[in-house]
Amino acid sequence: YVFETYFSLSCQNCPDVVQALNVAYDDSPALAAASENVLATNEQLRNRKSLYQPKLNLRLRGDYGNDVDRIEGLSTDLRAEVVMSYNLFNGGADQARVRQQANLISQSEDLRDKACRDVRQTAAIAFNDTHAGEDCLSK
Repeated sequence: YVFETYFSLSCQNCPDVVQALNVAYDDSPALAAASENVLATNEQLRNRKSLYQPKLNLRLRGDYGNDVDRIEGLSTDLRAEVVMSYNLFNGGADQARVRQQANLISQSEDLRDKACRDVRQTAAIAFNDTHAGEDCLSK
């Protein structure tokens, strides 16, 4: 995920602030985890939508026996099947799962945005406190 930072041209310490914010964004585990959560929920939505696609199965089976079903002698039964199943209507359950996953994506994006705001606020407070401390020491 790419984070954009904006700053005022009239600001005296802006290059330092932008650099501090970029470091905070790059090194924040909370922000990285929230971004990965958004990617994971998007993949889960793609997985949920796959329920609308046909499913193709290959089944192989082999039975070997001696005196099976009261028939004397060796018997061999080999089968190969290709089965296609297509769920045309699942009582709306698949649609409900897709809607639920879309809501979870929206929720995870909100949590990512909150993590971004928290990182920005924490970095700005730390930056201001550092510069306030430097100003006090220089006087």
